[in-house]
Amino acid sequence: MAKVTDRRNSELAAATERSGDYRKAWALWDKAAGETTNHKHRIWCINRAEFCNRVAIRPFSQGESK
Repeated sequence: MAKVTDRRNSELAAATERSGDYRKAWALWDKAAGETTNHKHRIWCINRAEFCNRVAIRPFSQGESK
């Protein structure tokens, strides 16, 4: 069951990130990172969470690439 929840949280985090709600995406990526048992997936989730947190705090400005 953990894998289904893990995947669902990752998919929800990705969709939320794409919609531009970086604060919520940060929380969802963080949750997914805590629930996965796969090391590579955990690192991916942590990296996405850190990215979303950074963009939520300081959004991209004109001329700055995503």
